Amino acid sequence: METIGVIVNPNAKKVRKGKVSIEAFTKMRSERVDVRVTPTLDAIDEVLWDFKNAGVTYVGITGGDGSLHHVIMRMIRIYGPEPIPAVVILKGGTMDNVAKSIGLRGKGDGILRRLLHTLERGKPVTIRTRDLMRIGDRYCFLFGIGFVANFLNEVYQYEKGIVSNARVVLKAIRHAFREPDGENLYRAIEATVHADDERVPFTRITAILAGTVENISRGITPLKQANARERAFQALISGFSGLQILARIYFLLGVRVTHPLMVNGLFRGLTIESAEGFDYTMDGDMYRCDGAMRVELGPQVRLVLV
Repeated sequence: METIGVIVNPNAKKVRKGKVSIEAFTKMRSERVDVRVTPTLDAIDEVLWDFKNAGVTYVGITGGDGSLHHVIMRMIRIYGPEPIPAVVILKGGTMDNVAKSIGLRGKGDGILRRLLHTLERGKPVTIRTRDLMRIGDRYCFLFGIGFVANFLNEVYQYEKGIVSNARVVLKAIRHAFREPDGENLYRAIEATVHADDERVPFTRITAILAGTVENISRGITPLKQANARERAFQALISGFSGLQILARIYFLLGVRVTHPLMVNGLFRGLTIESAEGFDYTMDGDMYRCDGAMRVELGPQVRLVLV
């Protein structure tokens, strides 16, 4: 019998705010469904070991892209070298970019009910496959440095949401016209970047955005070619100033920008070397690199579409 193990993140924004009900999952009565609430990262490991030992077919994850990031990383470690179970995205985050990428609609409890209904009727489950990117022992769908990381760091000073995003967008517009010292959202990183085997022809890097999903926010799809080729991710590498970025803002809709200070392509790996170090984001979570890093393709993950 095919079964579903569900991980509910009570710290996800919509769960915390009461917009996603934990009870909507825990009250679901079916021998096919095992729902667990995981208040800490350590609790996720314990639950995943239970799911592995029980041989669950699907793992459902509530929360946003950051929750997916943490659970999938742990799944790869715990299940490896075997493939991880298919993932059911049950939403609950601010953006839900990965869910949008596969066209998954509805609320989390509704998605779970649709999957349960499909299994009980003996119907085939639709699966969409996406590549992961890997940095060391971490995995993600979206990666960014420079302006991408600076923007998120600024947003995280407030409660995540539309209001804080709009506040930081206005700040980014001001900084594009009048770039301040220090806190400038467009402050550059001096770095040598290789995309596959080719060196990027500029070293003043203001932003890198790479991903295997198209969306980075509501209606914003700069990575429209993210799945255009098997086993590759799309990367945008920019040496533009803030004003140059603002003048070409249409790139956020996936329109290609041709310029000596912009690299836009499909790659299997990026190598970034910087003496000064830099912050970077993986699916919205923030990390620090103190010298050099390699961004490469990780394993594929199967995502349920119901």
